[in-house]
Amino acid sequence: MDKPKFDPKEKFSKRAFGGRVRHGPPHIVVRLTRELEPYEDGERFEQERLRSWPELAALWKKVLARSGQARLRPLFRSLSPVELKRLVASARCCSHRARYAPAPFLAYFQIVGGPRADLLGILAELKADRKVVALAYVEQVGLPPGVNPIPRPSEPGLEHQFYLKQAPSKADWLGGIDAVYAWGANGGMGGDGAGVRIIDIEQGWFRGHPDFPLPRPALLAGESVRSSTEHGTAVLGVLSAQDRDDGQGGIGIVPHVASIDCVSYVDALDQYCEAAAANPAAAITFAAARLAAGDVMLIEATLYEPDLDPPAPGGTNPDLMFPIEANEANRAAIELAVAHGITVVEPGGNGTDPRDGTGCGDPPLDMDAWPRLDPADPAYADCGAIMVSAAVVSSSDPPMQFSWSPRGRRIDCFAHGQGVYTTTCIPPLNMPADCSTTGYAGGYSPPAFGGTSAAAAIVAGAAAAIQGLALAKFGVPLHPNQVRAMLRDRNPNTPVYDEWGNGTVVGVMPDLRRILNGYLGL
Repeated sequence: MDKPKFDPKEKFSKRAFGGRVRHGPPHIVVRLTRELEPYEDGERFEQERLRSWPELAALWKKVLARSGQARLRPLFRSLSPVELKRLVASARCCSHRARYAPAPFLAYFQIVGGPRADLLGILAELKADRKVVALAYVEQVGLPPGVNPIPRPSEPGLEHQFYLKQAPSKADWLGGIDAVYAWGANGGMGGDGAGVRIIDIEQGWFRGHPDFPLPRPALLAGESVRSSTEHGTAVLGVLSAQDRDDGQGGIGIVPHVASIDCVSYVDALDQYCEAAAANPAAAITFAAARLAAGDVMLIEATLYEPDLDPPAPGGTNPDLMFPIEANEANRAAIELAVAHGITVVEPGGNGTDPRDGTGCGDPPLDMDAWPRLDPADPAYADCGAIMVSAAVVSSSDPPMQFSWSPRGRRIDCFAHGQGVYTTTCIPPLNMPADCSTTGYAGGYSPPAFGGTSAAAAIVAGAAAAIQGLALAKFGVPLHPNQVRAMLRDRNPNTPVYDEWGNGTVVGVMPDLRRILNGYLGL
């Protein structure tokens, strides 16, 4: 398949940087040609370090001419240099990869240009100076999709959690990953996630939901954004909700994990900036430092069209989301986490690809058309994460790809992409939508949760179940590469029906019963 070629001048459009952005305005990520130790708290980079690098000082003057409000901050600032180096050293020791080569983390910086910054102009200045700048790109993290309320069934939630059921078959297509089997495997030890810690990276949660395990999920870093609480609450419920005494609500895939906590990729105000900004790379490294081998990291974040080659014509398409690993710094952070022994799961993104020019019935994102997302391309670098697409799972047909589901050889797994019954902070009808008060009485109406966000949460739950069983049976966890191999193996898992006969690739849906029988002897 030929890779499409487009004019690089069309990489970004004004639309990419205009319009209303709820959180995480676009910023520039730059990798310098050498590493620099971060400056002391409260000191501006241009005041502390420019004296020792005249070429950088000259370049920074050009940047300030474009935007006097521009600020240069270390990208991986969630950890101190000592903590970051310690994490890299640990990853080198425990990595199963033959040659884990860490990225130059202290060479990455983030430029926040202010509300009227000429980001395209700043980017051009940076790319023109190859003595100082090795790489520069604009990054904008996508907003999480909304979660819409649907009428609550009168029966207990477990009756509607089809993703927990036995794998789809001709006898009953409306199946799932068979989490129920995992709960009883190994004498009931480990399949519920016991011994495994999970961190969910996104930007908002209602962590006080009464269905969540005790102690309640903690916000370890960043800012919880109120407008995104529905999404994060739904994700936590898929993973770890615990059935209540009144028989209502649902149950998570791994309800007895050792802990499930949250890290927001939206920075709280810090000494480096005056406004919140999205920084997924820093969130990933922070979470990695709080987890250990055998734990699971779920990254519920996507990108508006990233710095890919070739770019799409006309600039960023607001309806198309790319996986978070598409940008270099995020990929380096994920690779570090995986080398540390952490199983990382990420959604493949949602939306349609505008490149056919029709604007109607556009195909989904085909990762095989983008070198850095195509494992068959020399430009591809595997970070080790499990990437997830979504599919329609119904009672009448075998699983089928959505029109907007991302596809390609990079996709490892798929899972349910619609009607996922889980927790929410959406109140019952006619109640005030206040998710923050301790006396809030809602939080039980099931949302219409779906997309690759829901699918990724389901697959992350499957990974945690496998690691819990491995810990219980063998006393040590599996390496993330082993977990990914099990989850993406076409032999024991559920394939998607190729509705269009075009060889669509969206991976497989995990079948825990067959995985545990075939790989772990359970």
